Amino acid sequence: MLMEFAEFKPVAYLESGTSSLFLEKPAETQAYRRILGGLADTALGEGESRALIATVATEFYADRENHDDRAGAGRHRLAHEQRQRYQRCLCQGRLALQ
Repeated sequence: MLMEFAEFKPVAYLESGTSSLFLEKPAETQAYRRILGGLADTALGEGESRALIATVATEFYADRENHDDRAGAGRHRLAHEQRQRYQRCLCQGRLALQ
């Protein structure tokens, strides 16, 4: 996480399961600023992310259906219903692809 304040120098905060670390040197915070900028440039928008997740879920459960018809059918139906619900919201203008 990169924390920037009006009155203080920026600080990068790193956390893991067993430790945490604050980076305050300008070269360190600049490196994290570049990393975060790259992530922001390549990340999908919210609508695109939802569409991708719904598509992958539908395909995943369709593949599983071939292996376990009873369990897979229920999950496939749920993924399909969620995808349809998302598409209806998108068509009605309640969601927008970004």
